[in-house]
Amino acid sequence: MKRTYIKFRCSIYEKKLLKKRAQRAGISLSEYCRSSAFENSVIERLTGEQMAHYKMLVKYKNNFTSIGNMFKKRNPKLADEVAQLAEQIRTHLYTSKNKGMIGKGKSIAHTGASIGYGWNQEKQAEVVYSQHLAGNDAKQITEEFNIIQEQNTRCQKNTLSFVLSPTREDGAKLTKEKLNEMAQRFIKEMQLKERQAIAFVHRDKAHTHVHLYVNRIGFDGKAYNDSFIGKRSQLAAENVAKGMGLTKAREVQLEKELDSIHVRLEIRNIHQRVMEDQRPKTLDGYMKAMKSRNVEVIPSINRANRLQGFRFGYQGHNFKASEVHRSMSGGKILGQLSQNEGLGKPIEYGKLIQLLGKTLEMSTNLASSLAKNALKQVIKRATDPGIGY
Repeated sequence: MKRTYIKFRCSIYEKKLLKKRAQRAGISLSEYCRSSAFENSVIERLTGEQMAHYKMLVKYKNNFTSIGNMFKKRNPKLADEVAQLAEQIRTHLYTSKNKGMIGKGKSIAHTGASIGYGWNQEKQAEVVYSQHLAGNDAKQITEEFNIIQEQNTRCQKNTLSFVLSPTREDGAKLTKEKLNEMAQRFIKEMQLKERQAIAFVHRDKAHTHVHLYVNRIGFDGKAYNDSFIGKRSQLAAENVAKGMGLTKAREVQLEKELDSIHVRLEIRNIHQRVMEDQRPKTLDGYMKAMKSRNVEVIPSINRANRLQGFRFGYQGHNFKASEVHRSMSGGKILGQLSQNEGLGKPIEYGKLIQLLGKTLEMSTNLASSLAKNALKQVIKRATDPGIGY
């Protein structure tokens, strides 16, 4: 039984804070104080929203575990399972109420070239925002930036470059006035109001985006602190988007990642079917077989005219071979082709390869990878006792 009392002094603010924390943990004030004094762990209760998110994560964890098991067993239903899971996550994203936008930022030294790019008429460029500037072209704006930048010659990267990129759907709806508002809100979030700045919208592609250039040197000659500017730009853009009702950056990024996962799985499945069913013996034969299934195999050739790997193009996506799956690196693909051809020894570095009517050498890294994979196969065969041992 707890019958002994202990009193201690605290401020009104401290008392309120202790009560609040005890309430969050779902325990009494005295129990919270005792637990804290004895250094026991005090865990806050989950809110209804947090509990819903937790249950969702548990569900996804189970789904990904199932997918991992399918990987091990090479289950043919793998691609369908991933597609269904991706669709579930998309559905959850579309029901999310919070919205935002993608923002990127960095410090640059090539002020004139960057502003010239922003004003490029081939990009259907249009000025949507300008402050503390009077020039009518890229050259005049650059000169105005330079006048202020001469106050601080120690700062080499003296211009801030930002890209604000709403989704295609949002970008198509944004008028010049809304883009001006977006730039103003972003500048306020980044605390850049009292600096020269100019923003251009580019509509040459389906994806409308804004290039914003701000003088890093203020009128007092001091340089703006650009620490973690990339992360700060992203957060500022999300806050702007939340105020303007634009699509959330994390939703867009996760959507792209989900599409990427699905496409990479399809490429790998096609690769496996080609290797198992058609068993090509040459690179040209492999590329032709993949092409017949709508996958383009793109050789990566360096300046020394040596083959250093492959890329895969499929449904508008383009991946390095190792990005599709580690079993599809250049060395491993060549190793599989060698096995299909029945070569008893690995291809040596420096040996010429026929590819698309051209004679190429392998790069050092590719040759090393191929030799390593071939050595593993030799060791595996030597140590395998065989059936009936």
